[in-house]
Amino acid sequence: MNAVQMVRRNNELRKQLDAPNLKVYEDALVYVRLSRLSEFETESLLLEMLEHVLEAQQNGKSAEDVFGNDLKSYCDELIDNIPGEKKRVSVADYFSYGFLTLGWMFVVNTIFHIIGIFYPQFAEYEVSVIPYLAAFVLTFFAIIALLFALKKSVYDSRLWFIAAIVLWIADIAVFVLLSVWFKEVWTLTMNVWISGGITLGAFVAVYLLKQISKSMDGHA
Repeated sequence: MNAVQMVRRNNELRKQLDAPNLKVYEDALVYVRLSRLSEFETESLLLEMLEHVLEAQQNGKSAEDVFGNDLKSYCDELIDNIPGEKKRVSVADYFSYGFLTLGWMFVVNTIFHIIGIFYPQFAEYEVSVIPYLAAFVLTFFAIIALLFALKKSVYDSRLWFIAAIVLWIADIAVFVLLSVWFKEVWTLTMNVWISGGITLGAFVAVYLLKQISKSMDGHA
């Protein structure tokens, strides 16, 4: 099976878990998926864990009987014994998030330009590239922080997740402030075609980066 097939199989088998075992397993699922493993290795490990839990459940045992009381340490031990995902794969994924952010930002920009065909006051015909460049860079680091916080919040303090949300709010605030402070610096003439082209280009970049990531995984 490839990674996609294993995800589907996982989703099917998880329905057989009772509520306590499902809670324990889904915590492990989040923790492992946020670890630096390739997609194939991640889903292989999760499917193997799920099959063990199901077997234990059928024999009247719980997930704790399989994993022990310290599931975090159990997962870390399994993860440490699996080759980590290549750094360039992670970088490709993170850059794809930056382009995805730009894509959606220019979707909004394009919509306003379409509205501006009929109501010119809604269209912005000169935009500074500085806030958008900042948004791209900030998204790159914010995604890393968010994934780290999500992983830490599974078995550690939930404050990590709150910190990540605060960081995202700060990123939005920085974008707004830069849009005001540098409104007339490094400006780019904008119309519906340019905005639409940037939107399309950003989403094409996301697709290509995802394909690069999958090809480096080696089990697409």
